[in-house]
Amino acid sequence: MATIGTPLAKKLRPNYLRVRLAPGGAEVCRLHNTLEGLLAIQETRFLYDLAKDARSVVEIGSFRGKSCVLMLEGANARGNTDVRITCIDPHEPTHFGTFKDEDHDAFESTIARHGFTDRVNHLRMYSHDARQEWDGSPIDVLWVDGDHSYEGAKTDFVDWAPLVRSGGVVAAHDTYRERFPGCLKAWNEIIDASDDWGPTQRCRTIAWAIKR
Repeated sequence: MATIGTPLAKKLRPNYLRVRLAPGGAEVCRLHNTLEGLLAIQETRFLYDLAKDARSVVEIGSFRGKSCVLMLEGANARGNTDVRITCIDPHEPTHFGTFKDEDHDAFESTIARHGFTDRVNHLRMYSHDARQEWDGSPIDVLWVDGDHSYEGAKTDFVDWAPLVRSGGVVAAHDTYRERFPGCLKAWNEIIDASDDWGPTQRCRTIAWAIKR
């Protein structure tokens, strides 16, 4: 649910304050507080910066549109209005959560409210099926926040990571052991252990790497 204003206690949290005082921080904090989604404030900042120089982005797992809007707003702030995002999400119940038609409708509404409908290709399907229909075009950024099982995350990396061009980025949410060990295991096996990728870097629960 969108919030009105920002509680003083949140403003005084060190991580929140650091983001707010950084360049563009007030806008990042506004988006963080008004878009629905499960991200720490540092992760919101990370996504806001992720697609700043990108042209083609694939997002696996869209929920209600927060990450997509953050990437597009961040690109806009740098004068990059060429970026296009393919958002893949079946909006169906999974072991990770009870997702449904309401989330699909909220996604569409969020994208439209921010004026990004023409820059988003929303595929309501599973990522593996979407990959079979992809024309093979390379991508600049791959953002993975879909099926959080080991098998699901591994399939996403195997299917989509090879499409990332040299110098591009793959990033994945919830790659930490305590709650989602499958995501971390898949990342370690497919991305971290591969010579195709630079060293794994982290922003809270997000792991990311640059294609060599």
